[in-house]
Amino acid sequence: MSPDDIIEKYGADAFRYYFLRHIPSYEDGDFSWAAFEAAYNNELANELGNAVNRTAAMITRYQQGIIGDIPAPQHDIAQYEQALNDYKFDRALDEVWEQVRGLNQYIDEEKPWEVAKTGDADHLREVLAYQASALLEIADLLAPFLPTTAEKITAMFNEGIVRPIEGTLFPKHDEPR
Repeated sequence: MSPDDIIEKYGADAFRYYFLRHIPSYEDGDFSWAAFEAAYNNELANELGNAVNRTAAMITRYQQGIIGDIPAPQHDIAQYEQALNDYKFDRALDEVWEQVRGLNQYIDEEKPWEVAKTGDADHLREVLAYQASALLEIADLLAPFLPTTAEKITAMFNEGIVRPIEGTLFPKHDEPR
C-alpha cells in the first residue's frame, strides 16, 4: 500500500498521528499494519472519536444541542509544551492522550445519562459543559498534529451549541491486514 492509499483509506491525520506518536522522532521505530490499524481503531476511533460522539449526542439529546457557557480549560499543559520544545512529539501526544483517556473516565464516572434521569438539569449542564471544554482543549493541543481533526472538534463545540459533523471522525476499519 502506498502513502496515497493509506491517506485515502484512513486520512492524513491518522497517518500523521501514527508516525508522530508511535515512531519517536529521536530513535528508531517499528511499523506494522497491525500496529497502525490497532492505533487507528483503539486510540483514534474508540478513545477520541467516541468521546466526541458521546458528548455531542448527549448534549443534543438532553439539552437540545445547547452547551451554554463553556468553562475555561484547567489542565496543566506544561509537560505537553516541554515535549514540543524538545521535539518529542510522541511524548506531547502521550500528554494529549492522557487527557482523552481522562475525559472518557470522567464520562464513565459521572454517567450523564443517569444524571439526566434525576432531573438535575444544572448538574447535567455542568457535566456536559465540562466535557465540551475538555474536548476543545484537546482539539487545541491536537492542532499541530491532527489539524483537520482539531478543526472538526472545534467547529462542533466552540459556539456554545453542538454543530454536528457528517459521519464520524474516525470510522472503524475492521478488515485485518
